[in-house]
Amino acid sequence: MMTRLIQFLFAISFIAVPLNLQGQITDYSFNRPLNGVDGQWHKVQLPEDIFSKLNNDLSDIRIYGFSDVGDTIEAPYILKRSSGKIVYKDVPFQLVNKSHNADGYFFTFDLKSDELINQIDLSFGCTNFDWKISLEGSHNQKEWFGIVNNYRILSIQNDLTDYKFTRVVIPDSRYQFYRLCVKSSENPLFSYAKVSLNQVEGGIYNPVKVKNKEITDDKERKQTIINLEFENKIPVALVKVFVGNDFDFYRPVTIRSLTDSIKTEQGWRHNYVTVANGTVSSFENNGFSLPNTMVSRMRLVIDNQNNQPLTIDSVEVKGLYHYLIARFQPQTTYFLYYGNKLAYKVSYDIERFPENIPDNAGTILLGDEISLRSNDLPQKPRVINEFWLWGVMIVIILLLGWLTLGMIKKARD
Repeated sequence: MMTRLIQFLFAISFIAVPLNLQGQITDYSFNRPLNGVDGQWHKVQLPEDIFSKLNNDLSDIRIYGFSDVGDTIEAPYILKRSSGKIVYKDVPFQLVNKSHNADGYFFTFDLKSDELINQIDLSFGCTNFDWKISLEGSHNQKEWFGIVNNYRILSIQNDLTDYKFTRVVIPDSRYQFYRLCVKSSENPLFSYAKVSLNQVEGGIYNPVKVKNKEITDDKERKQTIINLEFENKIPVALVKVFVGNDFDFYRPVTIRSLTDSIKTEQGWRHNYVTVANGTVSSFENNGFSLPNTMVSRMRLVIDNQNNQPLTIDSVEVKGLYHYLIARFQPQTTYFLYYGNKLAYKVSYDIERFPENIPDNAGTILLGDEISLRSNDLPQKPRVINEFWLWGVMIVIILLLGWLTLGMIKKARD
């Protein structure tokens, strides 16, 4: 009799496991049907308006399927972003000639072959300079072709500033010889150069619409403050500032994202956290990469120091496309579930076997969003109430403990 009771209790405990999964599904606030599942592997692109309802770490994304025989299945997925991979390739060379005349100082690089390059990083012994340079290419050192002219390089080092811009970015070029001319009357004390090919593979950015933009100049703090507000909470990966001034400038800039807002008697108080630092300069394109930050508001603070404020023409914001690669089973209807503050980040076995995921997985579409918290929507009744389930589990544990003590007592007698 006691043996049959124990078997019955264990059977009840195993039945409770799938019921508990049903309880987990009901903890989500939204779902969307996955339309067009007709294979084992598919891509699912996440729309922009979904991020405002997700956790910041995207931990509450689940794909649940309901088979024709009534089973509930969790589909494993990998979260991907469309970030590009920067490929650096250093190209070896030999410095074969140094000379100078009234036009400046000349340095000739021999690459030994006509490999493709698009960047040269320069280093000099001088610490403070402002020079123009030119660069030419040749296949035989007899006929030279211009690549860049009057390209400006700069270095400023003092107690307040340590800024250097000595990277020469050129169009993709393929010559064996390159001749650099530093247009300076003083010896630049050439130290070394790094010749390379830098390419971005697979990078796709998604333009982000700015709902409101506010630019103010704080005369007391000597800062230009740019406040940006977006339509939804979105992942931002790139911010670019366009300056309308035609004079030379370089200003420290801090990029911050909103963490929370507190309503006070004086109005709303917004709290920000720093996500990136950099320099707005007339020598660079003023694009700043961010660590894929979830934001609804953003603030850029430019320190003008004792200089006149800059004229900000526009600010461009871009994000990365986010998509899932998931594995599905046949004869199953799938839904994307999200909106659960208590959800934890999942890890599936397919992450460890990326070589088994096909590159040509077809993209399927998400259906319209369904609110699972709306009172006017018919709710699927729970098979069992969570509190009742926990009560059953507690009773099972107590009965097992009582039976165990009984068997121990009987064994002693």
